[in-house]
Amino acid sequence: MEAIRTMKMGATSHWKPSQAGVLISATVVLRLQDVLLGDEGYEFFLTSRLLQDCLENLFSVVRLMKPVPSAYDLKCALRLVSVSQFLHTPRTTSYELDDREYLVDLLSQGKETCVEKEAQEIDDSEILFIEGLSSTECSILFYLGGFILKGILKSVKCVKCKDALLGTANDDHASLTALKEYVSDGGNLIYPSKGVMKALIDYEEHFTAINSWCTDKIVMMNSPLRSLTAYLSKVRRHSLCVCAEHEDGIYRLLTERYARMRLRIHLRQVPVGSSNGHGSKTCAGVNLA
Repeated sequence: MEAIRTMKMGATSHWKPSQAGVLISATVVLRLQDVLLGDEGYEFFLTSRLLQDCLENLFSVVRLMKPVPSAYDLKCALRLVSVSQFLHTPRTTSYELDDREYLVDLLSQGKETCVEKEAQEIDDSEILFIEGLSSTECSILFYLGGFILKGILKSVKCVKCKDALLGTANDDHASLTALKEYVSDGGNLIYPSKGVMKALIDYEEHFTAINSWCTDKIVMMNSPLRSLTAYLSKVRRHSLCVCAEHEDGIYRLLTERYARMRLRIHLRQVPVGSSNGHGSKTCAGVNLA
């Protein structure tokens, strides 16, 4: 250990990360040897079996399905590996069969359904008046409306409805979005139509009024997203020239996506300590559902 600690590598003789790795690995093996041979009563301890090849093989297989796996992807992969080894045991295996009953139903156990919290109704009786948006705020909302429409257009197949949702660079409040193109006549960004902007402006004015006048703050509700979506669905005005068949679905998508995006922006703007004594972590971690 002392030889590794005092070893000098390269011309600069700086401390190398590989030295720290070797020291950590050697220390773990020595301590594990003391526990197994001294305390647990093992007769021998084969340090050559302390390899991570199985873990590296597992991670490489998981990354084949997804380059950057999430915790859920890794959990599913581990479950599939466990079930496959339980159903078919290799002949060269060195472990015993486990006949416990819970392994049989490992795949059949579904995710427990969470009890949905009842959405609180937003009381707007305290709102004295609704203030209109400025030209700058409308330009920002126009730019954000393009992000909202990007997800909606993927699920809209009707040509007439798409034409009713899309605008041009010559529309009102499109100056900021046109500047964001960076290339003249780029056509890379989405321009909301006048009907979409009218609906978004109506939503934004009511959202601002709720936060300005109402005592009950949205972020402190049980289900902020559901409460806001239900409230905006009631105050909406029919401004989209879409098909009657698809009108309700498009309005629902527009309302839900606006509410989700607006709440995320609002949570970033909430100052520390302004949510009834809760810290910033509590406010930022509000369950929007």
